[in-house]
Amino acid sequence: MASVYPDSTDFAGRYISTNVSWENHSDHGLMGSLIGRPFAMMEYHAPCYSNGSLTLILMPISRSTQNIFQNPGHHVAYTVSMPTEGVRSPMSRGRVALMGNVTTLRDISTSQAEKLSKCYTSYHPDSKYWLPGNEDSPHTSYWARLDIDRIYYVGGFGE
Repeated sequence: MASVYPDSTDFAGRYISTNVSWENHSDHGLMGSLIGRPFAMMEYHAPCYSNGSLTLILMPISRSTQNIFQNPGHHVAYTVSMPTEGVRSPMSRGRVALMGNVTTLRDISTSQAEKLSKCYTSYHPDSKYWLPGNEDSPHTSYWARLDIDRIYYVGGFGE
């Protein structure tokens, strides 16, 4: 999922420059240089809505989630690619960028939360550890819905 990096953090850059040894190290690759730039991380999703919207779990500790919360329109781009097992190059496979906005579902009923939990864990069984409302989870999390308003498809680049 991609969102635009905010202009208020430099902790990660300080942490990396203090704790990571790189040859030819410079600040150009650190967090401070990402201000105002798109930022993407791998995220889980599940198709739990009949209208095509995707279900997400947002965690305030996640940089992607922080960017979503800081963006007034809550706009994101989310990439889904075809399986790459057994292919010479993942670039030869089709992929799609789904663009839209994210709505945090903080005040849903218990029955809605149970329905989302059942659907989501059917696609990602390991997500049971960080489901919203799980008291044993190491992180706070919220249900969210990605409402898609644009799609960009690339069929791959030959093999």
